[in-house]
Amino acid sequence: MRTIGMDLGVSSAHTAIVADETGAFITPVLPLHTSATELDRLLARAAEGSSLEQLQVVMEPTGMAWFPPAIYLTRRGVTVYLVNAQQAAALRHFYSRYAKSDRIDAKVLARMPLVNGDHLHRLALPSDSTQACQRACKQLDRLVSQITAIGNRMLDTDRFAWPGLKLSIFSGQLSPAARWFREHWYNPQRVIHAGAEAIRQEWRASGVDPEDPGDWADDLVEAATQVLLLYGDEGDYLDFDLLQAEVSREQEQLRYL
Repeated sequence: MRTIGMDLGVSSAHTAIVADETGAFITPVLPLHTSATELDRLLARAAEGSSLEQLQVVMEPTGMAWFPPAIYLTRRGVTVYLVNAQQAAALRHFYSRYAKSDRIDAKVLARMPLVNGDHLHRLALPSDSTQACQRACKQLDRLVSQITAIGNRMLDTDRFAWPGLKLSIFSGQLSPAARWFREHWYNPQRVIHAGAEAIRQEWRASGVDPEDPGDWADDLVEAATQVLLLYGDEGDYLDFDLLQAEVSREQEQLRYL
């Protein structure tokens, strides 16, 4: 059984070397890229005087760089092994004392079946739907994290821009009325200038939430009054129009997510 040790590069070329059953190298280190032509060339070189059935490949799972060659090699009937993370860490720690780089190179990988063959596990490629589910779960986790972060930022902005504003006057932080308030009436000067009744009429005319009569408009005017008593109406330190644009962008991103 011949072993190909393949050191995968993410943004650079891969390197590979072939060892026989005794661990002796029968090829020099060979550069290659992820392409069917170059992988076929490697297999032909490795199988000289033998056959593909007598070949195995050992790789370290570097990102997803292992995935395309692993599929191609498996389709060609070549046995593929991935060094697990624990093995990789142990080997990296050991060889880093004797090498300039902490990467596990192709020569080390080619000799893995002799050095630690009992702990090599043949790669079992998951189905396309299984991989899709795995990717979707990771994506969902990222989206939930983004949603939580945006909600927290919006709440933090509300707290400093409208101190004393009781969001309980709306049915919730992300209720239709709360969103509409941020998009249209985040400037306390405009709130006071318009008055509760005008805001209430505009809210009802918007049709955003027909079941909400807008009774919160009176509390909103009172909160705006308190904000200006605190910050003043000069606008020297807070530009509420820019704040409104900011929270509107956050809400739009949140809506998309």
